[in-house]
Amino acid sequence: MRWGDFIVLNASFFLGFWLKFRGFEFVFAPEFSAFFLLINLFWLIASSFLKTYDPSKQTDYDVTFSNLFQVFVFHFLLIAALNGWVKTYYSRLFLIYGYGVWGTMMFLWRFYFVWDRKKSHREGKGFQKTLIVGYTPETKDLGDLMQQRSDLGYSLLGYIDDRHPKALTDLAHFEEYCEKHGIQEVFAALGALRKSQLKALIQYCDFHLIRLRLIPEYKGFEYAQLKTDFLGHVPVFYLRVSPLDMPLNRWIKRVFDVIFSSLIILLVLWWLLPILGIMIKLESKGPIFFKQKRSGMNNRDFYCYKLRSMSVNRDQDQLQAVKGDRRITRFGAFLRKTSLDELPQFFNVWWGDMSVVGPRPHMIAHTEQYRQMIDQYMVRHWIKPGVTGLSQVKGYRGETTDPRMMKNRIKVDVFYLEHWTFLLDLKVVLLTVYNAIRGEENAH
Repeated sequence: MRWGDFIVLNASFFLGFWLKFRGFEFVFAPEFSAFFLLINLFWLIASSFLKTYDPSKQTDYDVTFSNLFQVFVFHFLLIAALNGWVKTYYSRLFLIYGYGVWGTMMFLWRFYFVWDRKKSHREGKGFQKTLIVGYTPETKDLGDLMQQRSDLGYSLLGYIDDRHPKALTDLAHFEEYCEKHGIQEVFAALGALRKSQLKALIQYCDFHLIRLRLIPEYKGFEYAQLKTDFLGHVPVFYLRVSPLDMPLNRWIKRVFDVIFSSLIILLVLWWLLPILGIMIKLESKGPIFFKQKRSGMNNRDFYCYKLRSMSVNRDQDQLQAVKGDRRITRFGAFLRKTSLDELPQFFNVWWGDMSVVGPRPHMIAHTEQYRQMIDQYMVRHWIKPGVTGLSQVKGYRGETTDPRMMKNRIKVDVFYLEHWTFLLDLKVVLLTVYNAIRGEENAH
């Protein structure tokens, strides 16, 4: 794949050069020769920094294209910075042509690469012969995943364990089994091995060029990713990792928030809010807008704005709306059904208190209540709350009186935090628009 990426990169900018200058007579001029060297160097930097060639980023379309978009933006920023720092000025039209062609060709090339890889795996080609050492709850989950997800590229032969009846053989015959079956990769449960066994396993795998992966024993703790880092020479494991921990990803999300909220404000809210405001005032007394303190990122309070959909009442900061709530006005029911009452929150997004997509912000009283009842509840506050969210488009919106429904909502919110991609945000936005058009049963 690496060589294919470099061929696509250079071919794209050569084509961009031709589109701008209608020929190649200047392509070997010193400034353009240097440019082609730089785009290759910057690709190496961007792809290495964002781990483009990590196997985990080559199995799914979603992850592959999200990583590709990040590398594309990083690469462009490096070129743009260079264009501002040095006296040589590359034509904007040339850069537009080059990046436009490159983005298109790279998308098609990566789509073919992932499609071909999935096709090969379905046909039983390209699999790594794999063993799992130690039969534990963690390795059983891993083995089930390998058997369910052929796109991961593992051909699991079975387990090696001294006591479990489902094991292929015991640890004493591990080396013999590896040599007989040509094992290429081994996953070992740390909790199932003594220190001497682990040391012997590492030595054998290193000597025979078998890739060894170690599985920690987490005993019921749920986490999606385990990040290893070093503080000095001491290894440290991070159990709760989010793609939004990376500054570039946070920057991409913030740029999208600013652009999207600005478009909504300039194209929609300037004329729609006055109309909705008049309808609200005609039906009931009170302000057009309703503001309420909600729990934000890092559990910092902020004022969340909505269109008022209820008659003014004393319980507005304590009691959430329920089905058949008498406080909801007739026009307010329409606003809630279509989610139009949430439109002022795009100002919250523009100010930086919220994001377009994220966990929905809850009332302060509910945050204090549910943090005591539900594990992982506060994890959702590590990122900005959203105007819409993955849990909302999955059907977990409306009343939160049922603790089981709230637990499911929190699971989806944590999943979003740990698996964020830019494409996932776009998907949530599109599903939100679709749900708003058709109306939602749980919106009240």
